[in-house]
Amino acid sequence: MTVFTVTKEGEVTLTSDVLKGLGIHPGDRIAVVERPGGRLELSPVKEVVAAAGQETGGLEKFFGSLKNEHNIHATLEEIQEAMEAGWAGEVRFDDDR
Repeated sequence: MTVFTVTKEGEVTLTSDVLKGLGIHPGDRIAVVERPGGRLELSPVKEVVAAAGQETGGLEKFFGSLKNEHNIHATLEEIQEAMEAGWAGEVRFDDDR
């Protein structure tokens, strides 16, 4: 266990070994989540960097990624049968039947 001291400005300095263990590097941003019992969870913020001319994230981008390029439509019964066949090992994910 590592113990840190809070300065009068309310700051805490994390040592390099703790940062390394968390996979956090200089310049990274850190997300802090409050957990029950007065605990905090620290993790690096993973940001997606957009290429020139591309937008990042957003609900519109997510729904745009769900395009049905092969025009596949299945009933709930067909989906259920496919799931059962997959769990039973009767069909593989790359089977096109």
